[in-house]
Amino acid sequence: MKDSDLPLCIGLSTRQLRFKIGLTPLNIDQLPLATNISKSEIDMPLATNISQFDIDIPFATKLSPLNTNQSQKGADSLFKGLAPLVDSPPPSSDAPPSSDELAYPDGIYQYILKMCAIHPINITAGFYYGNPIGGTMGVLLLMTSVNYWRKPLLKSVRRYIDMSVAFITVPYHIGLSLFTTNKLLCAGPMILGALAYPFSIWLERKKYTKTAAFLHCALHGLVCAGATLTYRDYYIHSQ
Repeated sequence: MKDSDLPLCIGLSTRQLRFKIGLTPLNIDQLPLATNISKSEIDMPLATNISQFDIDIPFATKLSPLNTNQSQKGADSLFKGLAPLVDSPPPSSDAPPSSDELAYPDGIYQYILKMCAIHPINITAGFYYGNPIGGTMGVLLLMTSVNYWRKPLLKSVRRYIDMSVAFITVPYHIGLSLFTTNKLLCAGPMILGALAYPFSIWLERKKYTKTAAFLHCALHGLVCAGATLTYRDYYIHSQ
């Protein structure tokens, strides 16, 4: 039997095609596609409907392209009218604080509150060494500090009162320390304590919360030490 006597079976399984070999010889040159096979010679629909049946296709020679435009239109109509999914921007760190936001987290600001217990030292020294103005300022600073740090809300009247008293008391004592005989010992701690305040705020904004709280505690200790040494220096040289 010659090759021209064989039926054309491109892309079709032999289990599901039954040709009547010998009845009608097929010419390969005249039948380039499997779609030219007549219905009388195969027991199934045309090969163009091949996608409708479960048959084994070892090699597909002629497949129609997928209609991607129609599926894309269907998807567009499905999601039509819905808002696009856009990632919301992260919250800005420069946003104004809320009315119930704490200056330091719970469990950390208590250390600053406990540090206020050191201020009776400079208050006692102020009255003992003959500086009642400094002693009175120390009492006011202790009262406003304890009143604020018991619950340090960023947006509260208690904070503004505490800052106002501190901004009057600390510069006053720095001015006194500049006229002492030992400026390094008296003015040094006061100036370092004043510089620690803005630096602690910067560290807290950079999320170094514990370090910032430590610096604020150091602020209270340095101011207390500087004020006490300043009172003592004035007292010794006034005799």
